[in-house]
Amino acid sequence: MSRKYIVVKDRTPDTDEFLKIRKGEIVKVLKSYSQNDAWPDWMECIHRGIFGYIPLQYLEKLDTDQARLIKDYDAFEFKTKKGEVFISQETLNGWAYGWKEHEPETKGWIPLDHLE
Repeated sequence: MSRKYIVVKDRTPDTDEFLKIRKGEIVKVLKSYSQNDAWPDWMECIHRGIFGYIPLQYLEKLDTDQARLIKDYDAFEFKTKKGEVFISQETLNGWAYGWKEHEPETKGWIPLDHLE
């Protein structure tokens, strides 16, 4: 079920290169993300030379440093401005996945602590 939020903090992603992985593809898992306690269960991974974070719930562990995606995943993060409207279709590990009200064709992630 979708939920409407208002963006309460401006944010610019740290990168413009995001993981986009299909169900069944294999990634190299580096370690668990630990820089922010509000964002638990994110794994630092590399796929086809691109570094990024994947929710633990999307991964099936194969061995100590490899995992298979159990569903399609796109790590795109929105640049946000205070006051924008965001429609979330999923919240997971301190983040919301959905679209900006004026950009329904583009889906991505925003930290929940930037939404109200």
